[in-house]
Amino acid sequence: MLWLTLTKSVNKRVSLNEKEVFPISELFHRLDRDRQEQVLQAAMLVFSRHGYRKTSTQQVAEAAGISKGMVFHYFGSKQALFELLCQQATDYFQLWSDAMKQEIQGMDYIARFSWLSRHKLESYLKNPEIFAFSSMLLMQPEHCSVSPQVQDSCQRLQQLQQTAFLELAHSGNTQHFREDLPPEDIQRYITHILEGYSQEVMASLKGQSLDQLQDSPSWAAFDQLLSHLRLLFYKPEEGK
Repeated sequence: MLWLTLTKSVNKRVSLNEKEVFPISELFHRLDRDRQEQVLQAAMLVFSRHGYRKTSTQQVAEAAGISKGMVFHYFGSKQALFELLCQQATDYFQLWSDAMKQEIQGMDYIARFSWLSRHKLESYLKNPEIFAFSSMLLMQPEHCSVSPQVQDSCQRLQQLQQTAFLELAHSGNTQHFREDLPPEDIQRYITHILEGYSQEVMASLKGQSLDQLQDSPSWAAFDQLLSHLRLLFYKPEEGK
């Protein structure tokens, strides 16, 4: 299943072997993969909370469980670490977008948005730090001026948000829509309802595990919501 492939691919994040781009030391490469991930995830969360300029190297070190000196040994500088994290975030969502394009082809509008909502929740629970970090970059664009590399990553993220994700969400098959309402209004109503529900579920499941999401009664309520949306906005013979 493509989603399993996506999960494995995305979880690898950006390659850490691009030493010509990011000055990562051999010392960091010698860490096992899980420990590398822990360090980078901790750094993402700290930057997400405080932003680039208000985050100190000491804060990153404490969150990652390493000494301040090791941050410099591993990454060279705070800026180089931030640039690496920005690149990882961008590559993550590019993989996410590419996988979605394959998965949702031919789906009707509600089925497409349902797929997006479910997998967004799963991805959020698996990688909350990368969602928080990306949100910081998108909502606080002053951090994008750190360097040309960071600015490029921010531009790619914005493009993915404004085109890939929104286009995927809003370009599903609308031939099933009832004919007494403008299709663009139906799309807007469905989008607002499902986005609001997704945000509500994400807030209620914050800090929980993926297993808890899969067993959550929220999915039964979500399926019922989808059924109601079809009854409300699809042609009578197709909303059943």
